[in-house]
Amino acid sequence: MDGYLALVRHLRGDLLLADTEYEAAIRHLARTGNARAECFFLRHRADLKLRLKERNLAENFIRSCRAKAEEGHFPDLVAHARLSEGHLLRSRERYQDAIREYKVALKAAKQYGMRGLEADVYSEMARLALDLGDTETARTRAIKSLQIANELHLGLRQTHGLVVLGKATAKAGQQALGVEYLKQARELAERQHYELRAREAEEELHRLGAMGSLRAPLQ
Repeated sequence: MDGYLALVRHLRGDLLLADTEYEAAIRHLARTGNARAECFFLRHRADLKLRLKERNLAENFIRSCRAKAEEGHFPDLVAHARLSEGHLLRSRERYQDAIREYKVALKAAKQYGMRGLEADVYSEMARLALDLGDTETARTRAIKSLQIANELHLGLRQTHGLVVLGKATAKAGQQALGVEYLKQARELAERQHYELRAREAEEELHRLGAMGSLRAPLQ
């Protein structure tokens, strides 16, 4: 339960408190021998550490998660660990290595029918394409992620997909359309209390000079 409270705080952007709560939850799970749950929260803590730019700690958590997932024969968690490894490699600008990890995670997602993970991988591959300046590939992958999220009513992934699509569309030269996607993403994020994505959408809208056209945050 404590781990899920930490995850909620993480998504709401309270990163330092979430980190402390992840640590306590992971220690408890290690003591009780719940390797699967321990791996699950190690991966989320790794993603949090990447956001805090603590890459070496993130790498340690990813490695630990993957080792436990492989030892416990949890192929879904191995695939999620590979996705996190892709994040890490992308943050280090090791783009070809990141692509390799994303492709492995995508193959596993399709093999085991993990549509949520598939949507996640497409979003991250879209972000990587943006890093490389390939806006058309970024848009194609963001749309694919959003299609899966819409089909399965995966609310947080819909918001994430819209943010990435908005950024890619604006960067491709269609700023007005990109702004509309970002506004929609921001409104969804506010309803979901998904502060990480709300902030990301707002930062991009600010960069594009479109903050003045926003409605006040939803209560």
